[in-house]
Amino acid sequence: MPWTRSPEVPLDAPTVLRPLGAQERMYHRWSNAHPMHHCLVVQLASAVTPEAVAEAVRALLPRHRLLNARVAETRQDGPAFVTSDVEPHLEVGDDRPWTEIVAQELAHPLPNGALFRIVLVPPSDTMVLTFAHEAFDGLTAVAVADDLAAALAGSPRPARPTPPEREVLLRADPDRRAIIDAGPPGPPPLDPRLKVPATIRPFDGRPPAVSALALDPALTEAVRSRSRAEQTTVHAAVVTAVGQVIAHARQLPTVRVMSPINIRPLFAAFGSDDPQGLYIHVTRSLVQPGTFWDTARSQAAQIAPARTGTAVSRAAAAIIAASGPAFTSMEAERFMTRGALGLDALVTNLGLLDVHPSITGIWGPLVLDQVLGEQVIGVATVNGRTHLTSASYDPVPGLLQEVEVILRQAL
Repeated sequence: MPWTRSPEVPLDAPTVLRPLGAQERMYHRWSNAHPMHHCLVVQLASAVTPEAVAEAVRALLPRHRLLNARVAETRQDGPAFVTSDVEPHLEVGDDRPWTEIVAQELAHPLPNGALFRIVLVPPSDTMVLTFAHEAFDGLTAVAVADDLAAALAGSPRPARPTPPEREVLLRADPDRRAIIDAGPPGPPPLDPRLKVPATIRPFDGRPPAVSALALDPALTEAVRSRSRAEQTTVHAAVVTAVGQVIAHARQLPTVRVMSPINIRPLFAAFGSDDPQGLYIHVTRSLVQPGTFWDTARSQAAQIAPARTGTAVSRAAAAIIAASGPAFTSMEAERFMTRGALGLDALVTNLGLLDVHPSITGIWGPLVLDQVLGEQVIGVATVNGRTHLTSASYDPVPGLLQEVEVILRQAL
């Protein structure tokens, strides 16, 4: 039988924080049938106790109000974030490597509308944080990790209000509001290779293959410097390397890569430059045969238009039109499989992270969209080292090692 999420908590006593926004509803309904929660691995300079982590999480709740919220169904507004007096689930893992614990976390969706849980990995200097994607994107996960480290160090940070939905922040700009209010535009012209619908694998609770690799500081800086000199980006360079490895391993003439884009810069002019919730836009590019740096420049050029306020607003208009309060999981599947999820790889890059000094490493995001054959690559640069992760049910052998080889050769 196909997996279905446990029913959301009944809406009896809880207080509604706010209804889910259009993109949040899309991700929530998709995850009802195809779990899409994600993990972030946080490594600390010294071990901590479960009691200290539990206390730090409690100190974090006023700052990140969705951490111990739940999703519940309301009659008029559909799914909503509601208050809960149940603290986020914390457990102590066994002595397996954190990659195996992450694989187990990805195989077990968050139950009963919960949005967050945490595993402390022996010898207790590593934490695996698991988030519901309808409430948290990758950079919000990093913000939670950073604030958690501060709380563990005895310096909890001030409370913040419940984060608004993406659409509210987009509408703060009159031009973007006009685009959204005009309704969904016609379908954009797409390369036929991007029109092929995704094939979804039934979720069966099987742990995926998870691996990790850190680039040394010299290589991290060399890729950064060379990308700048070649008038492209580190993300485009990584996408190019990933695409070339998959193309060779799978004998594909073209590799379709999804890239999530942080849209917080669009909010900066309106005083909301650092909200913590789900604030991403996704786009896809085609990695085709060519020399490395020409391909990397092509990747940057393909991705750049999706960063604009116009592109994000048009996509928001389409999602708003599709995902009203009565939106169903079946409708979410039709929308997403015919859109962004036609992919061979997902490269989700958190960028160069400035985090609490007690954090020595961050790995992720680790997530699966349940697309058949997908390779999901997480990228995070912390303390001068780029950390790469991969997750897949059908992994390309040695993918991360081959990515490193290609990056070194490109220099």
